[in-house]
Amino acid sequence: MQNRSGAHLFGVFLESVFPVFLGKELIIGEECEELLDVASFDDFSKAYIPGIGRWNHHENVVGAYPKEIKPLKPTLDQPVGDFFDYADPMIGVYNFVADLKLIHILPENCNYCKRQAAGGQAGSGPEPAPVLNMKRVLIVRACAIGDFVLNLPAIQALAHSLGDAEFTLVGYPATLQIAQCFVEVRAIQSIDTPPWSNLFNRTLPGLNYDLSVVWMKDAAFAGNLLASGTSNLVWAEPFPSFGHAGDHLLRTLKLARPPLPDLWRPDTDEIIMHPGSGSPKKCWPYFNQLGKMLAKPVVLAGPNEGDYKTEHPVLRDLSLPEVFNRLRSCRAYIGNDSGLTHLAAYIGCPTVALFGPTDPRVWGPIGRRARIIWKRPIESISVEEVALALQAK
Repeated sequence: MQNRSGAHLFGVFLESVFPVFLGKELIIGEECEELLDVASFDDFSKAYIPGIGRWNHHENVVGAYPKEIKPLKPTLDQPVGDFFDYADPMIGVYNFVADLKLIHILPENCNYCKRQAAGGQAGSGPEPAPVLNMKRVLIVRACAIGDFVLNLPAIQALAHSLGDAEFTLVGYPATLQIAQCFVEVRAIQSIDTPPWSNLFNRTLPGLNYDLSVVWMKDAAFAGNLLASGTSNLVWAEPFPSFGHAGDHLLRTLKLARPPLPDLWRPDTDEIIMHPGSGSPKKCWPYFNQLGKMLAKPVVLAGPNEGDYKTEHPVLRDLSLPEVFNRLRSCRAYIGNDSGLTHLAAYIGCPTVALFGPTDPRVWGPIGRRARIIWKRPIESISVEEVALALQAK
């Protein structure tokens, strides 16, 4: 498209989907309490922009976005470099959309398989089969706490679509037990021990699940599972090529976002601070200073914080259910990019999440009362900023 009318139409498209990129305020609708606030200091000039992120494209902002985006698909490989200052002038529309974190195009890496009556061979098709009478559901997801919390919207949406289905979860049991707070779980089993570990290299005859969902990069496990007798299989890579991880997992099942949970039942004035994370680069170093500004701070120490030095009360060696109960009853929570931060946000606890090297538009927590402060390096987030965000909760 070289003419001015084409550029104008593309500009209208961008303005309707990304108003804040063009210096305009987002329209926050009636469900704003379910939106995630992201203060992206790297990308935007304002210190606080409501609604930016990826679990929060409200209909009042985006409108009928599928109708706007789909006409672009026939031209995915056409150049758009004449509109934007890209080093490669032949960049395709698909790459451009991915670069802007557009999350509303169905993924190409989701595979649906149905066992055929003859020979048990796998076929594939673009659309999952109807989900009627699927009572026995298998979910395979082996991951850390934070990643699994991002799977919960998809699992809850699937549970809602199936009605009274019972779920068998296979992965890391210590992590998977979180799901029992959100869906009906029949069994939780380890992927590291037989019989499930055998599926990495051979079949397990006699599996009779009505639906199996495998979120795993390696296709061998899913292939052996299908050959073992499961009737319907959905297999997809768990990590997104664009957009937020939670939306990607929903797209693999072609399901809409479910309502965000609200399990927060505060009965204490404690403000929980979790100074840990899976990587030291993700850790904000000023929790002790922040605690001095709070009325009743409590430090939640995980396995990586055994030698954490603080003058504030410390909670140590809690099981995950015990952590869950403390999070749902506290006044508020502050933490780094960690599994416990994801959990606090998702259950509805007022959460301030501190992000540095990780992009929260892809990996940020989801929740009704979650707010993210994002700066690089993470040390540039001031204690005063965090305290102010906490007051806003």
